[in-house]
Amino acid sequence: MNHAEIRGIARVDARTKNLLRRLRPSEISVIDHQDLDQVAAEGLVRARVKAVVNARPSISGRYPNLGPQILLEAGVTILDDVGTAVMEKVREGVPVEIRGASLWQNGQEIARG
Repeated sequence: MNHAEIRGIARVDARTKNLLRRLRPSEISVIDHQDLDQVAAEGLVRARVKAVVNARPSISGRYPNLGPQILLEAGVTILDDVGTAVMEKVREGVPVEIRGASLWQNGQEIARG
């Protein structure tokens, strides 16, 4: 993960394919997608997201999946396995910031990956 500060508007959805319809370039997607698959990752890259915050592990080890590699090769930062509470804490359309391994909203750390 890139450890620079990354700021953007949050778009939140537990279903990545639903989120793809609402994403705009340079936004930060907040998802709940264990074992992030190739199709979802390619959609996020096409949407030109700045970063992906995943509530669950993007790779669990249950089976090989290319999603995280596709995101990283496209220069998309991944903040991984931050916990499912993030889905309730982050408000849609609100600016958020990734600082190192933490997600911040309104000056407060709300999740850590």
